[in-house]
Amino acid sequence: MTIGDALKKVRLERGLTQKQMCEGIVSRPFYAKVESNQTGISAESLAKILFLHEIDISSFYKLLKETYLPKENQMSEYLQNKLMFAFDRKDLRQLKEYCKQVHVLPGHKILKLRSIVSVAYLENKLEQIDQQTIKEIYEQFDEGEKWITRPESLRLLANTMPIWS
Repeated sequence: MTIGDALKKVRLERGLTQKQMCEGIVSRPFYAKVESNQTGISAESLAKILFLHEIDISSFYKLLKETYLPKENQMSEYLQNKLMFAFDRKDLRQLKEYCKQVHVLPGHKILKLRSIVSVAYLENKLEQIDQQTIKEIYEQFDEGEKWITRPESLRLLANTMPIWS
């Protein structure tokens, strides 16, 4: 969904006219062009519209994610969600299948480490994780406090808690 499509969706959900949606921020004709994807809108104007109507930025972002997320990250995002779903259901067969798919993705080291630990956890074989993998996990946290600000590192911490001494 584009920014224009998302704006139109939330506007209609709130029962607002285009004029009400953009009043005091941009002109109605300009806003109409944004909604119809004929022009872009500045981040500042978009933020003002979202805040004016108390539209949750995270929810709005989720509407856009599939359209604007780089293609190479879409598959990892998809697999990450599938891994979490399979893990929550304790579906080891599916988890292993998604783990295989993760391991052929270029990059995404943290997701690969998380998948290894998730499978080992469901198999009750955490103690059998090889030392090289454990070393790679520890290295992800050897960057000072930078890891605290990276969501993927925090997810790795949550997945690997059982192996920390």
